Amino acid sequence: MAYLRWEELASELGIPTPSEADKVQLTEKIAEAQAILEARMGMRWEALQDSTRYFDPIANTYHGVLYLGMDIAQITTVTNGDGTVISGAQYIVHPSYGPPYQAIKLRGSSGVQWAYVDDPYDAIAITGRWAYSVTAPPVVKRSCRRLAAWLYRQKDTGIEVDRIIYAADGSTIMPASFPRDVFSPLASMRRFT
Repeated sequence: MAYLRWEELASELGIPTPSEADKVQLTEKIAEAQAILEARMGMRWEALQDSTRYFDPIANTYHGVLYLGMDIAQITTVTNGDGTVISGAQYIVHPSYGPPYQAIKLRGSSGVQWAYVDDPYDAIAITGRWAYSVTAPPVVKRSCRRLAAWLYRQKDTGIEVDRIIYAADGSTIMPASFPRDVFSPLASMRRFT
């Protein structure tokens, strides 16, 4: 699930007929650029498939609002901790102007409350597209294309300014010198939850 295709990057770089080796490198640079954007901004902008995340009806709720702690672009199913499926008519998403959404509030008129049977841990299941959007917004695609092109050009410089270091503890050390115009258009989209 890349934010752009290798053909788009080849066009950006002015490579009219990429070789098979070029296609592999272009695809690798797109994946690297996407990983850098997501790590640096702390966000995932696209989800092409549903996945399920689990929540605690005690620890993750406050006054009937289930706080997700992350963006969801599309909700497919909300399954309460007692196993019942909560219909879309029984809840309100927040913010109301989204997606992306970051919380679900049960309607007072629904007669439903967040519940669990034996153990509240991971009792509620939310299935949907866990990202900022179902498909990456144009500004994200532009930033990814710009960064991937920059990374591709770095292969000929011999300078490792784009080298990502993966530490033994699983953390990532990001290089300091990326083009500034890559991240600045994305700053307003960043979540601080």
